[in-house]
Amino acid sequence: MAAPQSQATKGANLSVAPYNFCELTDQKVHCWGQTGEFRNANYRTEDPSTTNIIHLGNNLCRVSNQSVICNDVPIFSGFSNIKAFSSFEDKFCIVTNTGLQCHGSFRFDWQAFAFTLDSPVDVAVGDAHLCVIDGPNVKCVGEKFTWRDLGQDTPPKRRFNNPRQITAGRLHTCLLNNSEVICWGDSRSGKLSPPDSTEFIQKISSGHNHTCFMTDKDISCWGENYADRLAVPDLKRPKELVTGSDTSCARDEEGIKCWGRNSTEFAISIAPTSSPAQSIHLGEGFSCLFNVSSEGLCWGDTRFQLTSIPDIDEIQAGRHFVCIRQGHFIECHNNNSEVTGIERNAPFNSTGKLFAGENFACALFEGKAECWGENQNKQLYVPSDLTNIQSLALGGVHGCALTEDNTVRCWGAYTCDSRKRPCWGYNQMGELDVPENLSMVKQVVAGTSHTCALDENGVQCWGDNYWGQADVPEDLGEVQSIYAKGELTCAMNGRQLKCWGNTYGFISEIELEADERFALGYGQYCTFGSAKGVQCWGDNRRAQCIAPQIM
Repeated sequence: MAAPQSQATKGANLSVAPYNFCELTDQKVHCWGQTGEFRNANYRTEDPSTTNIIHLGNNLCRVSNQSVICNDVPIFSGFSNIKAFSSFEDKFCIVTNTGLQCHGSFRFDWQAFAFTLDSPVDVAVGDAHLCVIDGPNVKCVGEKFTWRDLGQDTPPKRRFNNPRQITAGRLHTCLLNNSEVICWGDSRSGKLSPPDSTEFIQKISSGHNHTCFMTDKDISCWGENYADRLAVPDLKRPKELVTGSDTSCARDEEGIKCWGRNSTEFAISIAPTSSPAQSIHLGEGFSCLFNVSSEGLCWGDTRFQLTSIPDIDEIQAGRHFVCIRQGHFIECHNNNSEVTGIERNAPFNSTGKLFAGENFACALFEGKAECWGENQNKQLYVPSDLTNIQSLALGGVHGCALTEDNTVRCWGAYTCDSRKRPCWGYNQMGELDVPENLSMVKQVVAGTSHTCALDENGVQCWGDNYWGQADVPEDLGEVQSIYAKGELTCAMNGRQLKCWGNTYGFISEIELEADERFALGYGQYCTFGSAKGVQCWGDNRRAQCIAPQIM
C-alpha cells in the first residue's frame, strides 16, 4: 500500500495517513487509527521543540525549527531555521535559510536543481517531481517518463505577483498566488479546476489526486472524488487543514473532523457538555453519558441517539444494549436482534446497582445478583450461595463477583461446538480459573473471555490470551484501578494509563490531565472532566465519538 503524501506548512498540528491520524497539542503527540501502518503509532510524548508532525512512509516524524526526527532518528538536524517542508511517500524536502535539502528515493537530481535556487520559501514534493517557490518565481524539476509527463513540473509561463504556498499531488501541482489558486499537470478528474472563492484563501493542501483550500469560513476540495475525498463536512471557522493520500482533516471550533477514506472509522471529537459528566459508558457503536445533573444521554448508533433523559439514577452499557435505572425501575434497550431477553421493564424490590456484560446484565442488591439477557452459556446462573457480593464484573459469557471478604468467584462460560450437537463443559478459555494466590482483591474486571483482578500485590489476569490481554506488563508500578473490554486490558498508575491486548489501533499509553477520568469501550475510549468536557477517540463509524452538548 502506498504511504501517505502530506503537505503542511509550519503551524499545522495534524497529520493524516491512509489508516492513521495524529494531532499535536501542547507538545503532546496523540495518534489513533489502525496499527501496523507505521511505527510508534500510539503514544503521547512531550517534546518542547516540536512545531509539527508529519507522516513519512511508514514513520511518524516530529519537525522542529532545527531538525526532522523520524522514530527517534534524525533525518535532518543542525539547521538554524526550517521554514517549510513537504513529503510524498518516502521522499521529504525542507527549505532552510541555507536553501533546499531533500531525503529519500528521488529519481531525478534534486541536488543540481537546488543549486539553481536563489531564495526558496516553500516546497512541494510529488510522486516524480518537485516544485519550489523561489522568490517571485516558481521552479520545478521532475522525472522525464512519457507516461508520467503530464506537465506537473512545468508551471505556467506567467508573472506571479505574490506566490505564497505550493502543494503537489501525485501528478499535479497547485500554487496559491495571493488568493488565486493556479494548478498545472494532470487534468483528469478536474484536478486543475479549483472552485471559485469570494473569501481570502489561507492555505492549500493536496492529496494524491485531490486538492483543498481553506478560508476562514470553510474548506473546498476538488479533483478525483474516490472514497468521498471531496465530501467536506460542515465546519465552523476552520483553523487547520491537512491532506493525506485519500483523506483530509480539519480542526474547527468543535474539534477535529475528517473526510475521505477511513475518515469516519477512526476519528476524534472534542465537544464539552454544559453539565460535567459523572460517568461515561461505552458499547459497540454507541456511547452514553450520565452527568452530575442526573441526566442521561446516548449518541452514536441511531438506535441509541436518545434525547436527554432527566432524573435518572444510573446508566450501564453492554456491547449491544443499554439499561437505565430510575429508582426501583430498570428499562433496557437492545440494538442487536441476536441478543435475547435483554428488554427488562420490571421494578426491583430495592434500588440496587446495575452492571452490564456484552449481552447480559445484572442488578446487585442486598449482596445478591439477579441477571437477565442472553443465557445460552449459562451466564445468568449466579451461584445460589453467592450472597455477600460487593461488585460484579461481566464479560462475554461469564461473570465474576468480588465478595465482601475481598475474594473473587466466577461462573458461566458454558460452551458448545459449532455443529450444535449435545455438548457439555465449562471454562473453555480459562476465564473462570481464579488464581489461588490472590490476596485482598480491590477490583475485578472482565473482557470477552478474560478476567483480571487488582489485589494488594498488583494485577493478575487469566483466561483468553490470543491478543496478549492476559499478559500483564511488568512495569505497571503502583496501580490504582484497572479496566477491561473485549480483548483489551488497561491499568491506571497515578495519571498514567497503560493498555495491552487488542488496542484497536488507537490506545496504548496516555497521560490524563489532573481532573480527567477514563472510560473504555469496544473500539473507542473517552476521557471526561469538568474543564474539557467529554473527549472521545477511536472507532467512529456510527459517530459514537462525537459527543453532543447537553444544554
